[in-house]
Amino acid sequence: MAVVRICLIALSTMAFAVQAAATISLSCETMDSSWPILELEGIASSDGKHLNTFRAYLEIEAGKAIEFSHDDVKSFSARNDITLSFAKGPPREQVQVRVNLRRIDDIQLVGMFMVREGKMTADGRIRCSAG
Repeated sequence: MAVVRICLIALSTMAFAVQAAATISLSCETMDSSWPILELEGIASSDGKHLNTFRAYLEIEAGKAIEFSHDDVKSFSARNDITLSFAKGPPREQVQVRVNLRRIDDIQLVGMFMVREGKMTADGRIRCSAG
């Protein structure tokens, strides 16, 4: 029985190590000091097909902030470059965000993001680090 427990512990530890090695983390923030301000974090599969976790904070103007979660993600792709879109709210009042990033090197990415809320649109520059 002790051998079975040791084998189960070893297998679960190996599975966790494989899962951890098969992901990339992403942390981003706005490069501009004016509004809108966007911060986001996510963990994706290393093949770029799946976004495992996600959260974002968007401040459209002073005192008006929205938090996004994994459920708000509409599309994600991470091959060489990364594209991500997420939205929250009812259709007529929905806040939509689209992020396009390109790699500078293995760790740094830069790009643009666009925010749409009703008839208002705004954009900004964003910088990310990946690991």
